[in-house]
Amino acid sequence: MGPMSTPHILTQLSLAAGEQRTESVQLTPNLTYRIRTLEPGDECDVTHVGGSFPEVIAEHNAINTGGPVTVGMVAFINRSPRRLTFILEELRWSRDALTAHRATTLQAFRDLFNDDVLRPGDDVEIDSISFLFTDIKGSTAMYDQIGDAQACVFVRDHFDILGDAVHEHDGSIVKKIGDAVMAVFLNPANALHCAIRIQHDIHCFNQTSDDDPIIVKLGLHTGRCLLVNLNDRLDYFGSAVNIAAKLQGQSFGGDIVMSAEFAEDPEVSSVLDGYSPVRETAELTGFSKPVAIWRITARDFTAHREPMN
Repeated sequence: MGPMSTPHILTQLSLAAGEQRTESVQLTPNLTYRIRTLEPGDECDVTHVGGSFPEVIAEHNAINTGGPVTVGMVAFINRSPRRLTFILEELRWSRDALTAHRATTLQAFRDLFNDDVLRPGDDVEIDSISFLFTDIKGSTAMYDQIGDAQACVFVRDHFDILGDAVHEHDGSIVKKIGDAVMAVFLNPANALHCAIRIQHDIHCFNQTSDDDPIIVKLGLHTGRCLLVNLNDRLDYFGSAVNIAAKLQGQSFGGDIVMSAEFAEDPEVSSVLDGYSPVRETAELTGFSKPVAIWRITARDFTAHREPMN
């Protein structure tokens, strides 16, 4: 693997035990760099704010940083008892890497490899992922009023609308439970755009239907969770999943309810600038205190609704 195929690696050099060397390296300010060795062991991340870069020191199977070095230079010091190959790399590449976590949020992956699951007993901890939960308001009454056959057609049509919106916003449907849907997104702003699209498309569907309108409840949350095997498929487990489902339960229908953590994401905040979200508190089962939530109301959607392709 040469420099053309590994441009993120800025320096790779081998030092004998006790050896040190200073190299000229072109570093970009405000980027994070990772220092590691080719051999198994520790690694260290350094955010370079500009100016001098600290010494890179390896000792006792650990990578540490030392004092500053001349601007434009990086000093590598091997204080371990063995020969080590130091690697200095910048981490922008990781944003484009197709990790297992990202692959499982792709609808195409789930459609093509729905039988591929984690090894029994394994799970994967995910730092951040956005959940979207939906449900049809008053579905039981709808089944009773129009009959199961017609209700099934409605639910199928509504699944098509949701599926198209999730797919177009780079999300993945994890599962359908009755007439409810659970979907996941890597990017929280995409999750919000998807939720807005769903409410718009459901409104358009209702405008062309002679039957009673379908009213969709929506909840959004971002948090940590586990990727696990559940019922022979990849699923998500943890408090973040439960919170997202409970937020959907706080929806009146035709609106979008989101957690404060979700709403405070910078990209989400930018999307919310186009609306007038209402800050509220809600009593969620399992929480001793009311939880802060944000709501884009159905009235807000009516005031801001624009035609969408």
